[in-house]
Amino acid sequence: MAEMLLDVFFYAQKKDIVDDKCVKCLRRDNMVTIETVSETNISQAALVHSISWKESHRSFCSEDFIEKHTPEHQMEYIRNKINAGTTFYLLEEG
Repeated sequence: MAEMLLDVFFYAQKKDIVDDKCVKCLRRDNMVTIETVSETNISQAALVHSISWKESHRSFCSEDFIEKHTPEHQMEYIRNKINAGTTFYLLEEG
């Protein structure tokens, strides 16, 4: 997933089609959409962030610590980061 995301994002940057709202581009045979995370899609972004964070940290963090990173916890984290000026993106295939 991370490789695909980077591949799509680099492709989009090279084509100068990334804007502050949404970008659609073809990657191989798939259409993908990259959206800026906002209150309308923050729950989806938090779910993806929770799942990917747990998987990427499972090999070196305790199970108790891993399980604290629920979608609700990650939503709060993302919301705080956005309020502090960070931009998050959500990639959707299809």
